[in-house]
Amino acid sequence: AGMGAYILSDRASWLNFKNKTGLGIQFSGDPVLFNQYAYLPVNPQRHAHVNHDLAVKLETWLTSQRAAEIINAYTIDDQTLFTFNAE
Repeated sequence: AGMGAYILSDRASWLNFKNKTGLGIQFSGDPVLFNQYAYLPVNPQRHAHVNHDLAVKLETWLTSQRAAEIINAYTIDDQTLFTFNAE
């Protein structure tokens, strides 16, 4: 804060940090800041050492209704941090 600098942070990290140094949010809510998470299993034909069956099971769970409920319910200080949007 004393350096007059800026930092780019996602909402989850910001809330977890708990603003220990008196910093302020300067810009938020713009679609350009959308922070998309993705699960990308590797190609088992290119990487034979991976456990493809387990990767498929994880992908199935990550796109399940239960995962959606857990992701959508995750909060810090009553602020929802993530929105499930798997297709």
